[in-house]
Amino acid sequence: MGRAYQELGHLNRDMGDEEKAVVHYRQACELNPALLAAWNSLYEYFVKNNNKPAADHALEQINKLQSLPGVLLYVDQILNEGGLAWRGPKCRSFLKKNPTHTYAMSLLAEIANRLGYFDDAEFLLEKAVSLNQMMATLE
Repeated sequence: MGRAYQELGHLNRDMGDEEKAVVHYRQACELNPALLAAWNSLYEYFVKNNNKPAADHALEQINKLQSLPGVLLYVDQILNEGGLAWRGPKCRSFLKKNPTHTYAMSLLAEIANRLGYFDDAEFLLEKAVSLNQMMATLE
């Protein structure tokens, strides 16, 4: 549903109704926090209207999303829209090539959880926490 609100935001922005566009972009980000275009539009609006705290929050989200590999951003977006069918294999394939990527582990754990594979989800989350702690120790 988030993508639909993002599109409504784009349409309203293009028709010149900035206030209505922002309402739709906010709804889009609430429903699907992985929608980079909606966050970018919100950031531009907040900067233009001197809302520094909101602009900082939007920029933080943009930076987080831009730091993700494309396949994980896509999996995250589709997962937030309720799609599960083939997201698991895409995420699993990425994780095989990048076995220490904790965000990929958390996404795969979320997919496993939604599909009822609770032991797998728990294992993946424990592994992600362990890797994060190990990386923090090395820094």
